[in-house]
Amino acid sequence: MSTGPQVAINYDNIPPEMQARKQWVLWGVDADNPKAPCQIVNPARGAKANNPLTWGMFEAARCSVELLGEAQGIGYEITPADGLVAIDFDHCIDPDGQLMEPFATWKKALPGYWELSQSGHGLHGFVRGTLPAGCGNKRQINPQNEDDKREVELYIKERYIAMTGALWGAQTPLAEAPDAQAGVDVILGQMYMRPEDVQAEAALPDVPDRPEAEITAIIEAALAKSPDFYTLWNWTEHPGKLGDESKDDMAFVCSAWKATEY
Repeated sequence: MSTGPQVAINYDNIPPEMQARKQWVLWGVDADNPKAPCQIVNPARGAKANNPLTWGMFEAARCSVELLGEAQGIGYEITPADGLVAIDFDHCIDPDGQLMEPFATWKKALPGYWELSQSGHGLHGFVRGTLPAGCGNKRQINPQNEDDKREVELYIKERYIAMTGALWGAQTPLAEAPDAQAGVDVILGQMYMRPEDVQAEAALPDVPDRPEAEITAIIEAALAKSPDFYTLWNWTEHPGKLGDESKDDMAFVCSAWKATEY
């Protein structure tokens, strides 16, 4: 978890509401496991995300890093009482320093505190909102491509965020930040992280992948068999046939199922 030269650490920028809470830990104490959170009063002992007795105050954590050199950095333990959602966009910034999609669109609906991660390639955000019980916390943007490292993570409990105070992009003081629940819900919906999505995913049987040639043959047969499937498969504009992208997606799935049922 080394800090890149482009990340200007400045703990003064961390919102005062967060600084005031006794929810701080250290990271980078153990060279073999730098991500492991440690206690401020005794860095040799681990901190636990579900045990507030192992957390400490902001200034003490800062002193441990900046004056005593006992750790590489400080981390904030998010709790439901904060009324905040901690957002982690991984590998979201391109080589030109621009925010990639879908993160750029998401961030517009997420007013709050935003900072660079230690790597300089990710963002941490804290916005007003919550998460439903049973939702997913982490998703890859493109799981079919193992070379695509972009991810999104959302937490309201049992997780610490390694803080930098390196401000990035538009900021809204948390004391003035409007509710960002709509923006959070968009991510949950688009990334299939809602509780019902997680339950459905868990219920799916473990089916081995079919050979590519077999899949190609099935698609070609479906294209020849179903005009609806053919239309939706070849549609290049949105909204498409039904005037609504979500309805088009559902119609595509239904037509595919009908065309390939045998």
